[in-house]
Amino acid sequence: MQWCTSYCSGELVIVGRISYCRGELVIVGRISYCKDELVIVGANACGARRKFMKKRKDIRLKKYDYSSKGMYFVTICVKEMRYLFGTLIDNKMEFNEYGIKLNNTIANFKNEKYEVLFYQIMPNHIHVILELKNDKLIQLFNVISKLKSECTFRMGLKNIWQRGYYERVIRDQKEYENIVKYINENPFRNKYHW
Repeated sequence: MQWCTSYCSGELVIVGRISYCRGELVIVGRISYCKDELVIVGANACGARRKFMKKRKDIRLKKYDYSSKGMYFVTICVKEMRYLFGTLIDNKMEFNEYGIKLNNTIANFKNEKYEVLFYQIMPNHIHVILELKNDKLIQLFNVISKLKSECTFRMGLKNIWQRGYYERVIRDQKEYENIVKYINENPFRNKYHW
């Protein structure tokens, strides 16, 4: 740990301690503004790093009820995009032990409120088309949380998923077919995207 002070006209001014927390470089301090510049001063524990993270863009539809009956396209990624579920060989997914357990869990993930209609497991992420069957009885967020925790439990691992997920409301049959095509072709495109 060391004290660091940097003053630059028109740029970020940092006054505080630099330390390491959970393997990350953290500037410890509180945020204040001085002459329209961000100033970090004082000392405040390593939780302060959250204040400097970019705000995530909200991709959800405004005024849409995510407990509505319907289909949703969801992508869930592994933390740090690690290849955890297997590898792609000749554009075909070859599962390792975690991939096999994940495949079995997703294949049986259903009840009277929701069901997995289609899915694709990739080395570092999964694509799922979920159907919420009963209006207002369960939120999409709760289904995804349950899916993540059940998969993690069955694989015998802890804390493997990135925070959040990507979701898209499937509005009609044509969109459903396009998403199924995208999911099916994902192994062919994977080497270019990840």
